[in-house]
Amino acid sequence: MKETDIKRIFTVSPNRLGDTVFCTPVFRLLKEIYPQAKIDVVALTQLAADVLANNPYIDHVFLRPSMDHINKIVNFYDLAINMHESPAAREILNCFSCKLLVYDMHAYSDMHQTDKLLKFFADNVKYDLSKFNAHYDLYPEAMHIERMNQLLLENNIDLGKDILIGYQLGCHGLAKKRTRIFNRFAHPKAWPLKNFIKLMRELKKWNPHLRAVLTGVENEGELGKEFCKKFPDTINLINQTSVLELMALMSRLKLMITNDTGTLHVACASELPVIALFGKKNFVENGPYPARDDRKVFYQSDLADIKVLDVFQAACQFLSPPG
Repeated sequence: MKETDIKRIFTVSPNRLGDTVFCTPVFRLLKEIYPQAKIDVVALTQLAADVLANNPYIDHVFLRPSMDHINKIVNFYDLAINMHESPAAREILNCFSCKLLVYDMHAYSDMHQTDKLLKFFADNVKYDLSKFNAHYDLYPEAMHIERMNQLLLENNIDLGKDILIGYQLGCHGLAKKRTRIFNRFAHPKAWPLKNFIKLMRELKKWNPHLRAVLTGVENEGELGKEFCKKFPDTINLINQTSVLELMALMSRLKLMITNDTGTLHVACASELPVIALFGKKNFVENGPYPARDDRKVFYQSDLADIKVLDVFQAACQFLSPPG
């Protein structure tokens, strides 16, 4: 099939925040390969739809469409793409009779998930990726920026003095297991809360004008409360931001320190320096992207073994004025 024969492309996004962010450069790549094509995407979750909102390379996002609706539009497309294997995506894409590309996550090794996706599609159409600018694409609007500015003003930010550091204290797995009675703040993908507290204490000694900004979802609220007890000037935005408001927040921070979470990947869609804390998961495949000098990964198979001093020194390096 010639490139000019592809007029409409259909795909289904992943469900989770980070996985959907990983896919965002693919839409830009598809537009480069098929500049005349319209690209429609099914989002099976509101979270995925929020990631894809306002993306200029996507023509329409269908949020949780019914199978009746899918069956009405299947004949409109020349190419269907399965970017992230799941039963729901398979059920939808099996309705299509046009050419179907199914991403094979095992086709490549020792590279980031986003590079795997880009290489898979480029290899399938013999496209040269050497000049493609690979980065995430998130598009907050003015209302998201205004909302974030309002939240910061409500917390009495002194724009001339305060230096804001973002913290994601929890992770997806910890948020799901917050009903546990014992070790309720412990998870293999979350740096111990006591370490975050010790880190912030040392940073405030180094520079008293530093203020913490907490991000996260509702079930991470207890973590935030414990942290705020130690640092009452903390700006606690847990469960207060949408994806694109979170993206807008990144432009107001000087540094983001985070576990392996979707927030990490939102931060990487900005120009913000990042410190990422990784335990059991493969940081080569899921770490900060694209790699840059101001994106530091700390890895230990047991996250608790990452030393506070090492993270403190990296944070000071990123926060210090140049020169």
